[in-house]
Amino acid sequence: MWFKKRLSIIAFGDLQSGCFRARVERPLKMLASLGHSVTMTTGNEFPIDPNDYNLVLFNNLIDAPLHEFLADFRHATIVYDVDDALDIVPEFMPMKNRDVSSFDFLLKNADLVTTTTGRLKEYLETNTDAPVTVLPNFLDLSEFSPRKMFGKFRIGFVGSPSHARDIEMLREPIGRLKKEHDIEFVTLGVKSGFGKFYKPVSAKDYPRRIAEMGIDLALAPLEETEFNRYKSAIKFDEMIAVRTPIIGSRVQPFTDLVPDEWLTDDFYTSIKTLVESPEKLEKLMSDQRTWLSERDIRKQATLWEQAYLSA
Repeated sequence: MWFKKRLSIIAFGDLQSGCFRARVERPLKMLASLGHSVTMTTGNEFPIDPNDYNLVLFNNLIDAPLHEFLADFRHATIVYDVDDALDIVPEFMPMKNRDVSSFDFLLKNADLVTTTTGRLKEYLETNTDAPVTVLPNFLDLSEFSPRKMFGKFRIGFVGSPSHARDIEMLREPIGRLKKEHDIEFVTLGVKSGFGKFYKPVSAKDYPRRIAEMGIDLALAPLEETEFNRYKSAIKFDEMIAVRTPIIGSRVQPFTDLVPDEWLTDDFYTSIKTLVESPEKLEKLMSDQRTWLSERDIRKQATLWEQAYLSA
């Protein structure tokens, strides 16, 4: 009789970050439901016995003496999950000031590297000898509720302060549209200077907050840069999950990851068309909900199990 190996996983990272929630917490909870043992930690909460674990997972940047740390786990499989090209962060982004030495170190010492997209996989393969496996971003759709409805048509942007330059792409088209229609522009996480601002919330509260914002049409402007080329399209998933249709810039990575009809080179014209055509907006939402239905991590958890067991 064949017996599946039981994984005993310890994952290190910033437990409060949205990235950790998406890339580590959600998939590991699914693995726990499949019978594997899972521990998630910053490394400071409790004593750790390396012999209790056969797989060690690191997410993005780690502030720790990794040479000494990995020596204690030399018997275990080392997995490094990364969702950005962290060695080419643009100068204007807040994360540029982070120490990226752990990015280089873990790429060189991992037994398996996991990432979000095929394009980022190709980039990482030039920096590591370890196999690189794509484990896409998926949501636990049970975390998300339908958006709140407001009387006025709401257009919105959700993102971190690192998107300050991207949001500037919307200043002119939103300004024109406000003169033509009774619309409101709202943002979460980054101030626009031309709309209502919602303060950032914890990763746990994030699904509730974006539903409460009541956005009728979400926008994902993105500059065409080398760094952005390796990002994912998780904002599409998140907004569609609260039943908010979304359109984005026609640039990589979006051109690789979502249907072309959801992308635009002209936000003013595209927004205007959807504001003035409720049936087109409804059709967009219907198509996007169908697309999202297969992106529930509860249907995809075995991808992580297969990747980890193969390592």
